[in-house]
Amino acid sequence: MAAEIHFRVRYAETDRMGVTHHAVYPIWFEMLRTELCREIGLPYAEVEAAGVMSPLVGLQCRYRGTTTYDDPIVVRGWIAAYKGARMTVRYEVYVEGDETPRCTGESEHAWVDARTFAPFSLRRRFPQWHEALSRAVEDGDR
Repeated sequence: MAAEIHFRVRYAETDRMGVTHHAVYPIWFEMLRTELCREIGLPYAEVEAAGVMSPLVGLQCRYRGTTTYDDPIVVRGWIAAYKGARMTVRYEVYVEGDETPRCTGESEHAWVDARTFAPFSLRRRFPQWHEALSRAVEDGDR
């Protein structure tokens, strides 16, 4: 399963030249990941209320072009891998109407206990979330 979000580049996200600052793309990735998890049945608020966190353990961005102030942006993403204790999400950023990716990336996340930060597998503690993530990978693998 893939998700997508739409918005415009805000002035505060650009540098003096009006180009989107490189540090903004991971924030956009997080916006997409939050929506993707909500769509597959794992809203972050519910996950955190259950005493689970999903910290970032790896991040990769490839800048392939620029976006500028007020560009209409589309961020697409999908769960590329899930192995019970970790998941990998892939992202593509476009200017709406142009299918040339401006940025692509990937983030890897662990599932940890919110109190101890000990990693664990969703398979045992939260089988319904495990099933939802497993289905999302099968549906969205590219």
